[in-house]
Amino acid sequence: AGIEHLHIDHRAGELILAPAEGDQIEVELRIEPRNGRVDVADLDLTSSVRGDRLTLSFGQDDAHSHMLVPLPRLRQLTIDAGAGEVQGALPSMDTEVHLRAGTVDLDLDGSSTGRIDLRARAGDTAVHGAQNVETSRALLVGSTSSAAGGGSHRVNARVLVGEVNVSLR
Repeated sequence: AGIEHLHIDHRAGELILAPAEGDQIEVELRIEPRNGRVDVADLDLTSSVRGDRLTLSFGQDDAHSHMLVPLPRLRQLTIDAGAGEVQGALPSMDTEVHLRAGTVDLDLDGSSTGRIDLRARAGDTAVHGAQNVETSRALLVGSTSSAAGGGSHRVNARVLVGEVNVSLR
């Protein structure tokens, strides 16, 4: 109750986002060892609440995770991820994604999404289904894209190496 901002800190693997049917945040986490065995007792998904902000953290060096997070409507979502994929359909909210290496692939409501800014230092960016889409190449290896939807929620997604794709429905 009272959570308006969700911050997810995810080291490596797949982070799958989906709209929740209710107002609860329930996380499903599947873990695969990278090199040999992983002691489940050493793995920890931590959560902390400070004011209206919930922070979820999972970071294990020798494990690859598949994390499914159904999201209720919040004011803001922030994701800091290491390597892998951040994907899914999001309910209406301000969204900021930072990924070091991998792919960001988000599906958003065009009527509530406003300004969209995407950047890949090395890789590609694309916005589908939006108005005023501008994409440019930077230094022959990077890309930036910007666009506007019909709403007010901002979307900012950045990847150091990889791709960023946003589709408006």
